[in-house]
Amino acid sequence: INAEYMGRKKNRKMKTVALIFAVLIATGFAAKFQSALPSISAGNKVPMNILSEIASRIAADGPLDDIFNLFNSLESQIRNEQVQHDELYARQQVECSGERSFREKEIADATNAINLATDEKNAAAVSLSQNQQQLETNVKSQADVSALIKDLEEQRAAANAVYKRRNAEFNEALNTINEGHQMLQELYTGSASLIDLNRVAVKMFKGAVNLRVTHHYVAVIGALAQIAQKADLLVDANILNRVEELFKRLQETLAQAIQEEDNAEAEAVESFSTSRQKLQDQLDGLKIAEKSLRENISNYEQIIVKANNIIAQATTKRERNQNLLNSADQLCSTFESEYKIANEQRKEELALLSKLRGIVEKK
Repeated sequence: INAEYMGRKKNRKMKTVALIFAVLIATGFAAKFQSALPSISAGNKVPMNILSEIASRIAADGPLDDIFNLFNSLESQIRNEQVQHDELYARQQVECSGERSFREKEIADATNAINLATDEKNAAAVSLSQNQQQLETNVKSQADVSALIKDLEEQRAAANAVYKRRNAEFNEALNTINEGHQMLQELYTGSASLIDLNRVAVKMFKGAVNLRVTHHYVAVIGALAQIAQKADLLVDANILNRVEELFKRLQETLAQAIQEEDNAEAEAVESFSTSRQKLQDQLDGLKIAEKSLRENISNYEQIIVKANNIIAQATTKRERNQNLLNSADQLCSTFESEYKIANEQRKEELALLSKLRGIVEKK
């Protein structure tokens, strides 16, 4: 079929050149045709040198009936050739359809032979994938829970360290208050010095800064500053009682703060223990689930291996026929493309013939 088509294609090209040549000779209007050469040549793959040669010969007038008869004859040939090519194309389509049907049946037979094993394999593959995803999630969750436990323990250790440090600072502050109380007694008896007073005041100020409770120390430190401004450092009973009262209030405030710190620490320890146990229980459950998932994955992998062994021979047959079907489709597609190209070329020939006919008719 293809050999027959290629022979017709060669004859059609020669016929096109002959068509142009014959029409131009018979028109008898060389000068006018010479100006139309570019538009006739454009898009029709007709060499300009051939058209120029034809134009030089139309000076000798010929009968117009011969030209029109030639037009009709060539048009009839083109259309007959199209009919023949359509018949050729129809036969080729039958052959392509028959080959395609045969190969598709072979592929279907092979597919039916492995359907049972394929279904089992696909079901196992789905379950395997699900268990693998669950295992991946499980392992990640274990890592996340372990990280949470570690972070929780680190936070608890850091919070406990802060608690111990502040507890020591509060105790140091209470000792400083006691020392200040003793210093007041010595001032009252006249045995304390300005240096002693300054030392106690500085320690109290530092303690207030460390504990971030300077606002509670303002009154006491102010009272000590007033005493330091007296030239003789003598403290009467009224001043002594007033400052001691301030010391007492400060001691109560610090004692209350210490108690609040202790309560907060106890609550934090209890909350930590509860959260730590919940996380540990969750981690233990994840480890049990991990063991079960790994056993499932092993079972599904064995099922898939067995299914693949059953499928192997039928798969080879299916692939072989699929390759043959692909080759047939490619050949049929090539013929389809050539058929379309030939149709377009005939349309161009008919269009060129119509254009030349119009030129002659106008003349």
